[in-house]
Amino acid sequence: ATEPPTKAPTLAPSPTSPDPTTAPPVTMTPTAGSAVDVPVPTDPPVTPPPTSVGAESVIIASSFVISNTADLSAQDIVSSQNYNDLTEAYGNLAQAVVAELAQGRRLRRRRLAVLYTENSGRIASIADTEQCPAGTPEGSLCQMVLASYRVSVTNEDAEKV
Repeated sequence: ATEPPTKAPTLAPSPTSPDPTTAPPVTMTPTAGSAVDVPVPTDPPVTPPPTSVGAESVIIASSFVISNTADLSAQDIVSSQNYNDLTEAYGNLAQAVVAELAQGRRLRRRRLAVLYTENSGRIASIADTEQCPAGTPEGSLCQMVLASYRVSVTNEDAEKV
């Protein structure tokens, strides 16, 4: 079972995203009965890096809105090559976000190694929504997407780093 889109955590904003402290909140409501659950394959094994101590696998959940002017519904997207393209693009985005955020992360003087788990990007649900974000081209159809990916978080062994 998936969480409703309004309760799903989101990815960190990109440099082009509005400032979340000043931007008005946007709530997307899926169209009744429009969610399409996507079968999730088995997660890949987590392999900690050799300089790590105590690796932990963490699932990062996110939600986002996609739009199209090709009149594609959630069902159309799930049952076409567009779904594979969306899944691949999401995995690439997640990997880039993790790499950028992991550079130089410290927590209470401990260095944490955070690595994206290869091929862990998953689309859990795509739901048609009648509300599109501001700036979406006129006549677009929008969908709320629930997705997740895994990261491996470890304390780096100070003697080996």
